[in-house]
Amino acid sequence: MQAQLDGLESKGDELSEARRREEEANAKRASSEALLRRLDNERAYLRSQLTSEVLSGGHVARHHSPLLTIARQHSAAMFIPNNAPPPSIPRYLP
Repeated sequence: MQAQLDGLESKGDELSEARRREEEANAKRASSEALLRRLDNERAYLRSQLTSEVLSGGHVARHHSPLLTIARQHSAAMFIPNNAPPPSIPRYLP
């Protein structure tokens, strides 16, 4: 009888641990999805801002806004020569 109780208690502990791991995985997944949504929203916002600036007739070029500087730095950083090894960080943005 005691062995059965010990076995059930052990199974209960295993189930509790499995539930805890699943909850942690769900929390990490939700956090990653939120980060991806935020980055996607930021990308869309910056693309919209850059499009607006381009359509305004070169206002950016005359005033050399911080947005243009950031866009140029980002473009230069994202340039990867054909013979370069693949980057170590996955690229989520187009």
